[in-house]
Amino acid sequence: MTLTRGSSSALCKTLLTVALLFFGTGCLEIDTKIVLHPDGSGTITERVNFSRRLLDVAGAAEPELRLESLLTREAALARMKHMGNGITLATHAVRDADGASREAEAVFKIRQLKDFVYVSPFVPHRPRHDRPRQTPDRLFGLKTVIRPVLQDSSSLKFRSGNVRVDFQPFGLSSSPKDKKPTMPSRSPLVSQTYRELRPIFEDLMSDLKIKVVFESYAPIVTSLSGRRDAAAGTHRVDLVDFAPGRNMDAQGYPFLENEEIMVDLLRWDPNSPWVMNTVREWTRNKTLPVLHYGGGIFFRPSAHYFDKWFKGQTLKYYRGGKLQSKPAKFEEIGWKPKKGGNGT
Repeated sequence: MTLTRGSSSALCKTLLTVALLFFGTGCLEIDTKIVLHPDGSGTITERVNFSRRLLDVAGAAEPELRLESLLTREAALARMKHMGNGITLATHAVRDADGASREAEAVFKIRQLKDFVYVSPFVPHRPRHDRPRQTPDRLFGLKTVIRPVLQDSSSLKFRSGNVRVDFQPFGLSSSPKDKKPTMPSRSPLVSQTYRELRPIFEDLMSDLKIKVVFESYAPIVTSLSGRRDAAAGTHRVDLVDFAPGRNMDAQGYPFLENEEIMVDLLRWDPNSPWVMNTVREWTRNKTLPVLHYGGGIFFRPSAHYFDKWFKGQTLKYYRGGKLQSKPAKFEEIGWKPKKGGNGT
């Protein structure tokens, strides 16, 4: 999917406005929950809060940088056009919040979550070497991919009989030619400039909070990227949980005091080795930020998914190092809601 000129380019510009101000002030909170229901439909609840300081900074800038318009229903509808098929805006409200901030809460309904793309300039991802990084002329989202697992891998990581959800990086470019961008040079001189600016931005970014959560109708069996509270049979996986004002780095020091991390954040490169290396143990250490690359979340199929993908199929699985097979039976692999529960 490539953004075309006109309204799509305008959307790209307004989202980038927020992204640039995010790195300039940090007084921003985004809380998004992506919920998968048993029938394959989804509900996306997104809360965006602009602090008074952020609004004042933007209000003193050029008219196109003023942010309150981005909290409106019209702005939500414009962005929704790029978030998939069969999606509707169920509710939307803008209100005053703590500290004279302004807050918008939008609830989107989508017919089938497999068609959903979460469009946001704030979703860090871990690109392969051949993927372009996020830069000011390119935004990224998370594309939802849902599919059945009918055969184990030899490593036993993929569990036959489960549904698998992935959130894949999805590039949106405002350039018609979609040229592969390059990151700014991380030269010693440029890096030293960023290091000298670190104390200023450390204060400005202390209130930044970004959280994106996936919640399944069934308990998560396993996740290739890991998950916190696995022993509790949680239904949730954190995709992003980034609050640098409270997070620690891998050495247990305040995240924003790490000069190398701050250099990369100020370069708009949250995928750098400095950042990725310090967050890799996030499943065991809750003081670390979460930058989940979105790969492989597994859970049991509902009746809807069993009928759609598993009914009449043969499951292949490894036992004793040998590949064996058996017919798929809902009684063995299916998920049923608890009595008295709401099914989610």
